[in-house]
Amino acid sequence: MSFRTSLFGKILQGAGEKLLQAAAEELTRAAADAKARQSAETSDARSFGRRDLGSQRSGGGFRRAGSPPPVAEKVSVVLRRQVPVRFEEPPRSWIGGRPMMPDDVVWPIALNSEYPERGRCPLHFVAQIACADLPTELWGGLGPRTGWLLLFLSGEDWDVMSNKEALQVLHIAELGPEQEPPPNIGPVHNELYTGPDYKFVRSQDDVPGEWRHWPVDLITIPNRPIENDDARLTVIPDDFASTLYDGAPVSPDQRVSAPPQPPFSWRGALYVIDSIIRSLSITRSLPKLSLRSGDREKIEAAGWFETTIAALDGAAAKWLESPGWRIANEAVPDDVEAEAKRLERRAAIQKRLDRIAKVRALLVRVDRPDALWSFLESSIEDYLAWRSAAIERVWALRQEVLAHDLDSRLPEADWARLRDILTAGRQEYWFLGNHHDIESMSPIPTATSLLQLGESGLQAALVQIAADYHTRSPELRALIPPALIVSLEPQWRQLYNNRPHRMGGIHDAIQSDPRPGPRSDVLLFQIATDDAMHWVWGDTGAYYAFIGTDRLASADFSKIDASFENH
Repeated sequence: MSFRTSLFGKILQGAGEKLLQAAAEELTRAAADAKARQSAETSDARSFGRRDLGSQRSGGGFRRAGSPPPVAEKVSVVLRRQVPVRFEEPPRSWIGGRPMMPDDVVWPIALNSEYPERGRCPLHFVAQIACADLPTELWGGLGPRTGWLLLFLSGEDWDVMSNKEALQVLHIAELGPEQEPPPNIGPVHNELYTGPDYKFVRSQDDVPGEWRHWPVDLITIPNRPIENDDARLTVIPDDFASTLYDGAPVSPDQRVSAPPQPPFSWRGALYVIDSIIRSLSITRSLPKLSLRSGDREKIEAAGWFETTIAALDGAAAKWLESPGWRIANEAVPDDVEAEAKRLERRAAIQKRLDRIAKVRALLVRVDRPDALWSFLESSIEDYLAWRSAAIERVWALRQEVLAHDLDSRLPEADWARLRDILTAGRQEYWFLGNHHDIESMSPIPTATSLLQLGESGLQAALVQIAADYHTRSPELRALIPPALIVSLEPQWRQLYNNRPHRMGGIHDAIQSDPRPGPRSDVLLFQIATDDAMHWVWGDTGAYYAFIGTDRLASADFSKIDASFENH
């Protein structure tokens, strides 16, 4: 069964036959104009000095001797992640996970320009596409329509223009068994801006060597040039995710996050524990570094105590006289939502007032620079001792967690017991602030618990495990709380910067100036930043794989003209 779907009617819905005909005529005119422009550009090589991919890739817009004439593309294909995944149908195309290829197919390897000392290492598998499900119009009718196209990428080496091996494409005639990544494959990365990353694990050795497996549908759209908000050509309309997913809910937030709640599996509890252990093991950001060399001179300055206490009193008075405090104390009995916001605002301001009072009391009690300095040093020493002693307790909890089936439901009572242990004995430490407002320049009290040190792991236990379970099996998906699925599915449908994974057509440029065509090289793959996949390429960028039409016509994928762009 083919998953190929057409969005021509949905994008042009209600246009009628006349508008469809007009769109076709517009495309024909655009192609003719583009061909004329390209002819003029070819006659003057200097025109290729413009900032576009033609000047960055080998081949670029130049036509090789004996190559087929440039093609004018009518369609593009979007790789739409299935949300929810249809487990009742075996996937024909997918991104992430593992490739299915015959045993005699060699897994692509390459040098990594970032880490040349590692030698030639396996690339990470990115996508496998069923060629039979590609529309006949794609790439001007060129390319295979049988077998599968496989994309591999070095997740750490963004310089694919210089390192020609860092992005590779294979074409296989038939499926094979699911292939495990080679044992020397490196860990996957690229989570810099997507929120919880793989750092909830204790060491880099625990980072997975493959991304999650997510089946995709191949969606055909017109390759009709339009301008985006940056005045760059694209074929993707604004708010495309809503159209792509047939009006299903799409979150406006580009980053996937989960509302606070307990982990739902024992693996989630392990993520929390491991993130705490990792936090306890990191020393470069410990609060002792907050006692800077100039801090002592600051508190020893004449009149510092008196000035700081007076400033704190002024800050407290300002809060108490503010309109926000007045509004926060005016009940709204007939509006439940407004009353909840009022109480939340009041609690936030009261927290500020309580901290000011606490700092003032400290300065009154410890009224000499040497005594205050001794107090600050002692508080940090006590905090470090607390951290050191906590590691042994947390390791014991980790062994308890590992005794369970990690991919089974975590009972509420078991999480409550773990939570109580991890929140007991909150430890306070003080340091000197160094910001502009008086509340941040005075001594600052900070209290933390072990569970607070595991906040990144707790968020990963919700977001990352939910995505893994959602795409792996119906049994694992059943472990995810229904309310969490309702919250995450609209986020999984989102397209980061409105840029989908695509094949064919005008690429969604970030730094370059794409030409609408006709072209003698075509877009084989566009792989964009994708928070649901845990992909962030550079600064939310994208990879582009182009191939010459002559090579595509002969199904020769040995040479790919790849590029990478980011913001």
